[in-house]
Amino acid sequence: MIIGICDDMKASVLELQTMTEHYFSEKALKPEIKTFFSGKELLECKDEIDILFLDIELGDYNALDLVKEYRSKYRNTLLIIVTSYGHYLDDAMDLDILRYIDKPVQKERLFNALDRASEILDNMFFYVNDNKSNVYHIHKQDIIYIESNLRQVHIYTKNETIITNTSLKELRHKLLSASYLASPHYSYIVNLNYLKLYSRKKVVIHAFGKEIEIPVSSRHQADFRKVYLNFMKDGYGNV
Repeated sequence: MIIGICDDMKASVLELQTMTEHYFSEKALKPEIKTFFSGKELLECKDEIDILFLDIELGDYNALDLVKEYRSKYRNTLLIIVTSYGHYLDDAMDLDILRYIDKPVQKERLFNALDRASEILDNMFFYVNDNKSNVYHIHKQDIIYIESNLRQVHIYTKNETIITNTSLKELRHKLLSASYLASPHYSYIVNLNYLKLYSRKKVVIHAFGKEIEIPVSSRHQADFRKVYLNFMKDGYGNV
């Protein structure tokens, strides 16, 4: 997990960093915290930030303009605006802001915001170890499909393939709450956004410049069809 703090006042950055570290230490977690002292520094960051604290008034940017530019690159970052200027709030309502926290920052309000952000991230991301004990933080939407093969599970994402000893049963528990992920067969989980063809006995995934055929088992047909129809009804993708 990456936490970003962007404020042109170093004292404010330090205060937020200290409080954020305290919050996660109580949960036995140690996220990476990146600090930025200008909008330019933030926009130059190559990593997508999970939770971003952003001051509403920066020396080189108005935060509302900065948010629009940042959102053009990164849609999944959870934004928490830290402000002493309440008159901006109406203009910011359509920018998908998670929380607004007044300065001076109160610990209770900050912790409540981080509770909510952590809850959302738990639904968006999951953690898995590869077969070399490296820990991967994977966005569920980046999954194309998952295949269990010879006691190992291959997780195919948009950017990489991860081989893990985590069982597919455990991954189903973590992943199938997402409306766009479904299991057509006991050896597979697929992202319905990548579905090109669906029939009673097979699905075809379009990925990596080719078509990948995956069986639909008789045991999974009814449940898979239900998830698929709900997916199409809600309009999450085009197949």
